Amino acid sequence: MFSALFHNSPLILFPVVGLALFIVVFASVVVRTFSRGPDAYQRVAELPLASDGGDHV
Repeated sequence: MFSALFHNSPLILFPVVGLALFIVVFASVVVRTFSRGPDAYQRVAELPLASDGGDHV
């Protein structure tokens, strides 16, 4: 039933392209995140504890 509904529809291309783009971006972010070592994130991990020299309340 659904294949007959979407068989000749040109609008089915937009959600398929959007899904493919999302999968590519998500996979690239995951690969980039896990390919870095723990040393790459050490400076970022210490940011909440770092003192900038000011007394902000």
